[in-house]
Formats: sequence, structure tokens, C-alpha cells
Amino acid sequence: MATENIKGEQQKRLEARKTYIEQHIKPLPDFASQSDANILAYCKELQQQLQQHEETRYDFEIKIRKQDYDINELTIKINDIKGKFVKPSLKKVSKTEQ
Repeated sequence: MATENIKGEQQKRLEARKTYIEQHIKPLPDFASQSDANILAYCKELQQQLQQHEETRYDFEIKIRKQDYDINELTIKINDIKGKFVKPSLKKVSKTEQ
């Protein structure tokens, strides 16, 4: 039953991926009937799209690196704070005296 669930999830992921690709990617035009200028313009458009996606990917990578660095710095600060304070030893108190 678990393997069937895993296969079902994988199938759902593949279907979601296909629908996403169909929605966001235009089909290729017929290059045989196109002139050289149209093909060149299409290639330039694809290059601009690729450049835009690479820039956003680079921005996300830098953002993630900065967040990881900040998390590490905060973790170091927390560890330093924990080490500076000594927990006092608790004294035993009998309940009958109270």
C-alpha cells in the first residue's frame, strides 16, 4: 500500500509538472517556414528570457546565502549566551516546614 501511495504521489508530481510546463512555455514555431530575421528575433527573445531567469536565480542564491549566514551568526550568539550564565543548584526544601 505504501508503494502504491508513493507511485501515486510521483504520478501527481509528473502531471503537475507537465501542466506547469504547458502553461508557461510556448510551443516552438515552425522554423522551416520562417525567415532568418524572424528566427533571429525569436532567438534573441529566448536569450532575454534565459538571462532574466538566470538573474532571478542568482538573486535567490545570494538571498539564501545571506539568510544562512545570519542564521549561523544568531546560532553562535545563542550558544555564547547559554555558556555565560551558570544555572544555580537548587536546594532541597522539605514540604512539612511550609
